[in-house]
Amino acid sequence: MTIIKLVISLPLSIAVNKSMETGVFPSKLKFAKVIPKYKSKDKQSFTNYRTISLLPSISKIYEKNVSPQ
Repeated sequence: MTIIKLVISLPLSIAVNKSMETGVFPSKLKFAKVIPKYKSKDKQSFTNYRTISLLPSISKIYEKNVSPQ
């Protein structure tokens, strides 16, 4: 097991278990960084961009483990 797994697995499992017990998703994991991604043509036109939301990795792990398959 890598060192990062050892360091993060216990606190992460505590946080996920506590969240499931209380039914509250941590608000810090609800925020996403939204960035514009250029598609094509005129770079000055905002319609030539699409938005990409970068979510925290931990919230993705949480969602994958909690959601039904």
